[in-house]
Amino acid sequence: MASAASAPAFYRFFFKNLDPLVAMYGVYLNFFAQEMAVTGPAPNSHYDPDQVFLFFQCGGLALAVAFITAAVHRATEDLKVWRAVQFAILLADIAALVGIYLSLSTQNRLAPSAWTDDDKGLLGSYVSLTLIRLAFILNVGFPQKESSLGEKQKV
Repeated sequence: MASAASAPAFYRFFFKNLDPLVAMYGVYLNFFAQEMAVTGPAPNSHYDPDQVFLFFQCGGLALAVAFITAAVHRATEDLKVWRAVQFAILLADIAALVGIYLSLSTQNRLAPSAWTDDDKGLLGSYVSLTLIRLAFILNVGFPQKESSLGEKQKV
């Protein structure tokens, strides 16, 4: 079993500490600031209280992600488990990026000059999170060890 201790310190710190906080911001938006959750990425849209169940579904998912990232990464040092968790969250990040693209496209705001500060923050956050997860899954920055043939291999 490869140990998460072999992962670069950045990944260990990020996944145990920062990632849960980022997810908790999603919890806050969806449970307590629903209008901001709507108008941030879609400034011409309006909050519809009849759709509150969607916000609680999203908030519940964000709460689950916050718990999983905080708890699982502390409960095990098995790198396979860490990668499985990050791959699952990567799928959600990709779905979010597609959603951001479709939202901007529908609003005819694909040109960066049309983006609001909220758009830049949301897109920048998701791109950063996605790249960090992808880099982790692909072993970017992991130490290499010598094989019996003298070749370097990723841990």
